[in-house]
Amino acid sequence: MNFAQGLLLAGMLVCSIYAHASSTIVNLKVQDVVEPLMIEDTHPMFSWQMQSDERGVKQQAYQIVVKRASDNKIVWNSGKVNSGYSDNVKYLGVALQAEKEYIWDLTVWDSKGREFKSSSKFETGLMDPSIRAWN
Repeated sequence: MNFAQGLLLAGMLVCSIYAHASSTIVNLKVQDVVEPLMIEDTHPMFSWQMQSDERGVKQQAYQIVVKRASDNKIVWNSGKVNSGYSDNVKYLGVALQAEKEYIWDLTVWDSKGREFKSSSKFETGLMDPSIRAWN
C-alpha cells in the first residue's frame, strides 16, 4: 500500500467513525423521577441529559411541550429556549390538574444545530394536602 492509498483509507475510517457518532437525550425526569406517578406540584421541574459520542457536542437550546394525555391538549409550550441548561427547568404553564396523565415532548438542539427529540410522561396525584383527600 502506498502513501496515498494509506491516507485515503485513514480518511475513510475517520469519516466512518464520525458518521456513526450519535447523540441522544436520556434520563428525562419530572421532580427528579423518571415517569413519576404522583406529582403533587402544579408547576414541577423537568430535567434531562444529552449524551454524545462526539467530542465537544453540547446542548445549545431546548423546547418543552406538555400535553394532557386524555385529549392531547397542549398545556405548555416553552418555545425554543436558547440555553444549555437542562436541570430543574420550571414548568411555566397553567396549573396542572389533579389525577391526570401528561406527556412531555422535548426537543434539544446541539452546538452543530442538529435537532434531537425525546418524550416521556408523568401523572399528577391528588394535589390536596389535607388528610380527607386520602379517604
